[in-house]
Amino acid sequence: MANMSEGKPASTRRHVVQVVRRVLALAVYPARHIKENPIPRGWLPKVKPSKAFTHLHPDEDRALLACREVALVRRLFFGMLAREGLRRDELGGLRWKDLDLGCGHIMLDENKTDDPRGWALDPGVARALRTWKAVHHPNATPDDFVFCEPGSSASLYTFHLADELRRDLHDAGVTRPALFERGLRTERAIDRAS
Repeated sequence: MANMSEGKPASTRRHVVQVVRRVLALAVYPARHIKENPIPRGWLPKVKPSKAFTHLHPDEDRALLACREVALVRRLFFGMLAREGLRRDELGGLRWKDLDLGCGHIMLDENKTDDPRGWALDPGVARALRTWKAVHHPNATPDDFVFCEPGSSASLYTFHLADELRRDLHDAGVTRPALFERGLRTERAIDRAS
């Protein structure tokens, strides 16, 4: 533990101790290489509470969505992400068959937890998606991705979304320092938000 980097989160240090303790327990039994486990049962490093995650304020969200320098597909993506609570991978993989735009409903059969869920979309989101489809993807098939550039069939690339969000916020004139800090906790906050 003393050799582990101080920059590592407490949860990582705790996980390492859990793994080491388990390996030592196997060395006790069934391997019988040592007589007892040197790490006492129940001893684990404490996980300190982390600071609150940052988020976009309404005026910052408005500025981002109104910024014409930001690609429309990304503005729509960020707007739906903020309003519907999907994971970025779920939203990036969203297909037209997952939406019932007539009644403003979304149904996710496949997701991280393998627990299908559905809900009514925010009326503004449903209206934006109907317009997006009518104007930019009028001939889309049910299996086509919702978030792809007009004329493309590839899904929006979402792996470096936090960096793109920062760039887009800068282009929109958003200047709040907390949104641009690159510390470990802030990085995780923006990655979760995106």
